[in-house]
Amino acid sequence: MTPQETPLSPSAALALKWARYAGVLIVLVGCAVLAGWIFNIEVLKSVFPGFATMKVNTAICLIVAGLGIRLQMSQNVIVQWGARLCGLFVSLIGAVSLSEYIWNWNAHIDTLFYDSIVAESFQVAPHGRMSITTAVMSTLMGISLFAANTRFRSLIMLNVGTALLVATFSLLATAGYFYGASSLYSFGPYATVALHTALSFLVLSGAMFLSLPTSPIMIEITSDYSGSTIARRLLFLAAILPLIMGEVSLWGEQQGYYDTPMGVALQALSNIAVFTVLIWLTAHSINTSDAQREGVSKKLADNEERMRLIMKATNDGIWDWDLTTRCAWSNAVFATAMGFDCASEGNKVHEYWAEHLHPDDRERCLASLDLVINSGQQYWTEEFRIRQADGHYNYILIRGYVVRDDNGNALRMVGSVMDMTHQKRIEEELRTSRDELDAKVQERTKEIQIANESLSKEVLQRDRFNSRLLIQYSVSKVISDAKSLDEVIHKILALVCTQLGWQVAAVWRVNAAKNVMECTDFWHTPLKDFAEFEKATRQTTFAPEIGLPGRVWSFGEPAWIKDVTKDVNFPRAPYAEKENLHAAFGFPILVAGHVIGVIEFFNNEVQPPDGDLMQSLSSIGNQLGQLIIRKEAEAKVEEAVAIREEFTSMVSHELRSPLSVIQGGVEMVLDGVDGPINDAQKKHLTASLRNVDRLGRLINNVLDFQKIESGNVKLQIEPQEVNGLVDELADGFQEVAKKKGLHLELELGKNLPRALYDKDAIAQVVTNLLSNAMKFTEKGKVTIKTEQKNGAICITVADEGMGIKEEDKHKLFKSFSQIRSQGSPNIPGSGLGLAISKKMVEANHGEISVESSYGHGTSFYVKLPIDKG
Repeated sequence: MTPQETPLSPSAALALKWARYAGVLIVLVGCAVLAGWIFNIEVLKSVFPGFATMKVNTAICLIVAGLGIRLQMSQNVIVQWGARLCGLFVSLIGAVSLSEYIWNWNAHIDTLFYDSIVAESFQVAPHGRMSITTAVMSTLMGISLFAANTRFRSLIMLNVGTALLVATFSLLATAGYFYGASSLYSFGPYATVALHTALSFLVLSGAMFLSLPTSPIMIEITSDYSGSTIARRLLFLAAILPLIMGEVSLWGEQQGYYDTPMGVALQALSNIAVFTVLIWLTAHSINTSDAQREGVSKKLADNEERMRLIMKATNDGIWDWDLTTRCAWSNAVFATAMGFDCASEGNKVHEYWAEHLHPDDRERCLASLDLVINSGQQYWTEEFRIRQADGHYNYILIRGYVVRDDNGNALRMVGSVMDMTHQKRIEEELRTSRDELDAKVQERTKEIQIANESLSKEVLQRDRFNSRLLIQYSVSKVISDAKSLDEVIHKILALVCTQLGWQVAAVWRVNAAKNVMECTDFWHTPLKDFAEFEKATRQTTFAPEIGLPGRVWSFGEPAWIKDVTKDVNFPRAPYAEKENLHAAFGFPILVAGHVIGVIEFFNNEVQPPDGDLMQSLSSIGNQLGQLIIRKEAEAKVEEAVAIREEFTSMVSHELRSPLSVIQGGVEMVLDGVDGPINDAQKKHLTASLRNVDRLGRLINNVLDFQKIESGNVKLQIEPQEVNGLVDELADGFQEVAKKKGLHLELELGKNLPRALYDKDAIAQVVTNLLSNAMKFTEKGKVTIKTEQKNGAICITVADEGMGIKEEDKHKLFKSFSQIRSQGSPNIPGSGLGLAISKKMVEANHGEISVESSYGHGTSFYVKLPIDKG
């Protein structure tokens, strides 16, 4: 019997499982009997009082045999030899014990496994010797274990035969105990087989068969075929029912219910009835299986004609292989491609195919076919070469489908073949052409390699140039987007180090008062902490010509150190060595040709000077110098703006106070508080009051303009209607229009949505526009209008004055700018009104525009965003 080489059926797997349990059970029985002898427990030695005891050497044989059962189920050859050694041991003990009976000698093995104290408890067999039957069963069981798991047919038959003999002897002894027939288990006063000995060897023999489920005997029981299924059902009943019926018959005779002839007759009739039922059940099971098989066969027959018609129409070879009869059918294309006709080979198609396969393909194809058929798979695809009658090989692509019954048993295979010979020849020609091409390519490759070397150098130089150009571009962009000088310098350190793959950078600035350079910024890669080197850098100052910063400062040119740890003029060398920093270079930051700072970079590798790199990065120093000049200029501008704002605020305050006093005094004199005044005095005082009002408005405009310029105007923009505000403002100008003889026309749009604006700001704008319209219109009308236009709320202020010349329109919204037109009145003003209005409208996210034709009036449009809420 050989180890399992293919997947086991469920029944075979269950048999192995029970065999393992049986081996463990036998080992436990042997151990229990030994414990009984050691601790003098009678129930463990003989099961029932008065029964024969299992001897110590028998118990040891059972333990070894049970262990052998477990070992022989292993797939490991070395472990299987352990099982054979167990078999030799058991067989040797049995054979020696048997020889003691035959030649009446004492081999002293009966007391070898226990001491003299235990030996005194023997009352049955001399010297604790096992019975003759037990010796025979031990010998046979050992031989069966030794012959297990072998490929030799003679040893396989020996394994099966000895296991069957052990089963026979143990079953006889067990039946003897069951029926009270002592002659079946006892041969003389010293040759009695113990009950649990007989049962143990019966279990051992069964375990032997179960542990080898693919043996010639067990395969008929453990397979998934119908016969095996029926055999498993009947075997248990065939073993149990006769024993039960015999026991019942014997019990009836012993109780006196009937005599022996009557008991024999009843037993015979019972056997007939029981086996009749078993035969009927067997026939029913077989008929059911045949009916299922006929159903499948009918389905196959129904499709056969259709398949044959399809096969005639196809250009592929078609084949149909009946796995039950081993016969096959194929069409003419198959025969041409494969070199043989299935019908001519009868049931030897498989053998012919295997014989004509190319030797390199045979093992692979046979293995894959067996796997598909036996493992439950349905599809099979292979590519192989097969020998033709003239000796050449065709390349074949074969596909197959396995048809199975309801139990998963393979019934037939159908499929197709495709002759790939022509395609393979084309592939071979292409492969040959490719090889020739490869050879030519290799010849040219050497020539190209020579050209590539110079080209690679050029590309490398270009890549370096592009990389450094990218650095310069990125640095320029950082500088152009700069908000603060410190932020720019730190970003440049990170940018250059990242692009070059360097690890550390530092910035030094000149302290003119102390005539030293001091570190103002430090950057390092986030992949490592350079704490000690950073600390030393920030705490160290350098005089001219000392260290890398001092060197660059003194000469005003870039400098390179190949390895700072070996440089005598590098005070931070110990810290650099500890942090594994070696190469370094630095360049100056120049302002008007003077060095005001130095930037240095460090790498963890030793590198010789790179002149191109130093030259390309030196421009960064010039750019930073220009940035510093620009930032200083911006700082001065900001300082000037602050001074201007402060001065404006101070002047406005200083002017407002005396103006208020002057205005109050003039108004008191005009009101006659100090006595009556004549017309001339009243005229002069009224002119003075107008000038005071004008100067007050000028101061307010200047302050408003300053607030807007500095961004200090705080607006409360919220959704609100426009018509109410415009109506209120227009009402305030009606009296002014009447006094001047003008008509103020109000046109309010209907159902206008709310706009988003600050009420005070827009009121100031509309007031300024209405005031201008009144000033510059001598006769006619002024119109103020609201409407929804182009997705916004539009406020229009139009007059019928002189209008504005085209060349003057660009001055309208400029600060301190006034337009003087010929024929228009010389009206005084600050020139800030429209400038302030424009900025106010834009602060409200709106737009202000003008349309004017000289001599035909002017229209101003204020557009405000609509509330979308």
